[in-house]
Amino acid sequence: MRFYPPSRMGSDVDDHHGEQVPDPYRWLEMTSDQETVGWVTAQNEVTESFLAAVPARESIRAQVTAMWNYPKLTVPFERGGRWFQFRNPGLDAQPVLYVLDEPGGSAIPLLDPNTLSADGTTAVSSADVSDDGSLLAYATSDGGSDWMTWRIRDVATGRDLEDVIEWSKFCRAAWRADGSGFYYCSMQPTAVGAEYLESNPPGRIFLHRLGQPQADDELVFSATDEPDWIPFAEVSDDGRFLIVTVAKGSVFENQLLVLDLLDPEESWSALVGDFESSNQVVSNAGSTFYLVTDYGAERKRLVAVDLDQPGREYWREIIGEAADTLENVCFFGGHFISH
Repeated sequence: MRFYPPSRMGSDVDDHHGEQVPDPYRWLEMTSDQETVGWVTAQNEVTESFLAAVPARESIRAQVTAMWNYPKLTVPFERGGRWFQFRNPGLDAQPVLYVLDEPGGSAIPLLDPNTLSADGTTAVSSADVSDDGSLLAYATSDGGSDWMTWRIRDVATGRDLEDVIEWSKFCRAAWRADGSGFYYCSMQPTAVGAEYLESNPPGRIFLHRLGQPQADDELVFSATDEPDWIPFAEVSDDGRFLIVTVAKGSVFENQLLVLDLLDPEESWSALVGDFESSNQVVSNAGSTFYLVTDYGAERKRLVAVDLDQPGREYWREIIGEAADTLENVCFFGGHFISH
């Protein structure tokens, strides 16, 4: 019989407003410490010895494998006349990104994450193609980590450029309309070996220009006095505006900030400047933005907001609140498509 390994109780105590709260297992947070590594190894050995003796284990494995072994495809998307789609034939650890002539047409693999690590635990956490379809900015994450490392691949040749961007989290690559670079979110680097231990807010939005080292990336948004703010950057469909959605911790409400990229003297404008509602930008027509919001509508509605008069008293309702919740709205071919 295998016994659980002993779990040492430490002496760490926190003082929460005068109340002493013991934290005897804090030493287990030091994942690189040899004592922690030994404890985890011993725990895994106990678990595996039990599971290995389960008679139905291989039968269960075979059933689950058979149920999971089927082709998995994402919806193809188009950039600059090229089509892109993630595909998994069934049991690959990670899906492969393909380039297609047309939906359902011949496909050429562009990015295969299964070749990036021996155990298949390196995932592509974001893949964003420039508007003209010529460049792919992709971020990889190892072992389920939130940390993202960005690289740029030439779609025609399948080769990576020299650009490498590290210390990124919680973002996509928001390409500029001319393809000269993209916006991304970056955190402060941690101490060596503390990548998964240290707190690293606040997030900052940088502009990376192709061919430049990360050290030269331009800081375009930061809120150093607001450590729980999480910014997410996107470029408007017409390429004119940089839109930053600011979340605050884990709450649903957010702010929307807008920067006119065509005016080098322009400063940030608040489309929604408080945390009183949940808001999502759908599209824009010039300086008029269309938002899905729950302000004044628990089941949400679509409103038009003018950047020069963003106050809620000036909002114009496009789709009113209904009996069903408005989950999402997209703008295609001159029409709002509501889910």
